[in-house]
Amino acid sequence: MGVIASTQSLVVGGSLLTKVNFPRESLVFASYATVAVPFAIQFVAALVLMVAFSVPLHWGSLLALPAAVPLVCLAVAAGLFLSLLNGLFRDVGAALPSVMQFLLFLTPVMYAKPASGLAATLATYNPLYYLVVVPRDLLLFGTTEILSGYAICSVLAVGLLALAWELFHLTETRLAERI
Repeated sequence: MGVIASTQSLVVGGSLLTKVNFPRESLVFASYATVAVPFAIQFVAALVLMVAFSVPLHWGSLLALPAAVPLVCLAVAAGLFLSLLNGLFRDVGAALPSVMQFLLFLTPVMYAKPASGLAATLATYNPLYYLVVVPRDLLLFGTTEILSGYAICSVLAVGLLALAWELFHLTETRLAERI
């Protein structure tokens, strides 16, 4: 939801871009703030349900939120990059909900990762798999078995955030003229 909102943020605030001098990435970051409150409410509700249904909380469960930071970095990187693309090509914002739904379908979150076949191969090379499953496993079980893939994907996510932010700064003045 945050990626879709951030993709639309520059187009929605287009008139503001040409009239006021401010950091343009603040529009993208503000769109993520709108999804932070529902996330916090849902996270607290999940914790309450875990306690209500006697799901044991482990010490490793405390690492679930910090383990989700690389996923947030990847989402912000995608939002920065896609907001630039949406400023140039408006069809990106229209196609993005379908693409996001397809990516969620390819990421085994509510079902176990297949042991073999094309779906297993896709999950193995899908960075979202590691960035979503590790925080979930830490919250539910207190441990995880795929830390090496998670570490690689975390470094990749932080690197993509740095790259997307730099690209955003390099192109923001030309983009403001186009919008």
